[in-house]
Amino acid sequence: MQFELLKKYPELSHGISKKNYKQSEIFAANRKTYLNQQGLMPTRIAAVKQVHGNKVLYASLDEPTATFHADALFTDKPNIFLTINVADCYPIFVYDPVNKIAGLAHAGWRGITKQVFCNLIDSFVLKFNSEPQNIMVSVGPGIAKCHFEIQDDVLDNFKVYEDAIFYDKEKIFVDLPGILKKQILDRGVLLKNLQFSGLCTYCEEDLFFSRRRQKESDDVMMVYIGITE
Repeated sequence: MQFELLKKYPELSHGISKKNYKQSEIFAANRKTYLNQQGLMPTRIAAVKQVHGNKVLYASLDEPTATFHADALFTDKPNIFLTINVADCYPIFVYDPVNKIAGLAHAGWRGITKQVFCNLIDSFVLKFNSEPQNIMVSVGPGIAKCHFEIQDDVLDNFKVYEDAIFYDKEKIFVDLPGILKKQILDRGVLLKNLQFSGLCTYCEEDLFFSRRRQKESDDVMMVYIGITE
C-alpha cells in the first residue's frame, strides 16, 4: 500500500505490507527479504522497537541493520530504510522534499497523547532547518473511532482533546486520527500536504492485522520509507 502524495517523489520509496505477509515468516527473520520483494535494494535497515512514547532518533548507520528503541526515526542518508511494525497503531510517513529528509513514526494512543509526531517534526526543524509548510505527511491505516474504545482509567490522557471523545451509552470512544490531524496542522503542515488512508485496521479484516480484533496474535504489518540514490 502506498500514498499518491508521496509517490510523486521518484527518489522516495515507501509502503505498508498487507495481511499476506506475516511477522513470524518474514519480518523478524529478514526485513531485507521483504524490501527486495518490493524491488528495493537497501544497503542499511533501521528498525524501530517501539517504546510507546515520543522518543525520536536520527538514523545514520554504518552497519547493515540496527534496532532503535524509540517511536520515530528520521534520516537524510540515501539507501537507509526506516521500518516499523503496526497492527492498530498509526504509521506516519514524513518527507521533506526540499532537504530530502525522510521520517517514520509509530503512533499508538500513548504516542499520540505524548505528541510523537510533533517531536518528529521538531527534529526535522532543529537538525535540518526544515520548513513545516514544505513537509509532506501521510498517515496509514490504524484503529478508527468506531472501534477504539477506552476505559475511565485512561480517559484523562485525552481530556485536552475533548472534541475527539465520544460516548455511546456506557462506552467511551476516541477519534485518534482526528487528534493526529489537529496535531499535524497545528505544527504548520499544510492541509494540501496531508493525506490519511482513511482505513480502519479493525474493520478491514481482509487487508490488515488488528491487535484488538485478533487479541493475542503477534501478526503485524511492516511499514517502510527510504530515500534512494
